[in-house]
This record gives sequence, structure tokens and C-alpha cells, in this order.
Amino acid sequence: MSSGQKVQRGLLPVPSTSFTSDVVLEAPGGYVALFFEFRRDGEAYRGGVRFEKTRAYQFRTESLCTAWHVEGVYDTIAEVVGSSWVGELIAAEHAGMPEPSDLHHYMLYVDSAGCFEFAAASWALLAEERIA
Repeated sequence: MSSGQKVQRGLLPVPSTSFTSDVVLEAPGGYVALFFEFRRDGEAYRGGVRFEKTRAYQFRTESLCTAWHVEGVYDTIAEVVGSSWVGELIAAEHAGMPEPSDLHHYMLYVDSAGCFEFAAASWALLAEERIA
């Protein structure tokens, strides 16, 4: 469903093999965020990635991922350029909806979880928070 070339856009702050919690997805409306916990220099932190103006998202568990869902996106936020999925979403837009010119297909593979995909305007790493 998602053809196109993957282009690296950013890396997670730590390898997902070092996460000390499951990845949590929150979608309160308008954006979607992935949160995770990890340790650095003996301290516990919470970090994440936020996808702005999210129009759609999908997830495949690790067991359903093909090599295409892992290669180039392991602990890496990549953009799928020429995505057929984005094409499908644009075709499904209703008249009067905002122009989808800023709609991008982002992918991220997280160890022991799977592949997350987002149709969004942009992404950003969230500030790391030290936790008790």
C-alpha cells in the first residue's frame, strides 16, 4: 500500500532497544504523539515524538512487518516520498477540506513493538523529561 522511497529525517534520542517501557501512542486531536521511557547515565527519562496536523495513522505489530517496514526506519523517522497511502488519503478528501499540500508520510520502526506510520504535516522530537 505504501510505495515510494524512504528518506531519513531524524533519529530517536536513544535506541529503542534501551526503552524501559512500552511505547504509548496518544491522539488527543490534531496531533499524535509517541512516548517512551529510557535510562541515560543512571537517570530515568521520558521522551517522544509528536506528529503535527495528523490526518491518519496506522500501526503494524512486529510480527506483521515486512523487511520494507523495517529497513531504513529502525529507530529512524523517515519520510516516504511518493507514498501511495498519501495518494489514497488525498483522493478521499471531501470537498471543502483544507488542501493536503503539507501531508507527508512518516514511518518509524520501534524494536519489540512494530512500525508506526503517520500522515501528518510535520514531526518533532519532544523535550526529554527526567522522571523519578
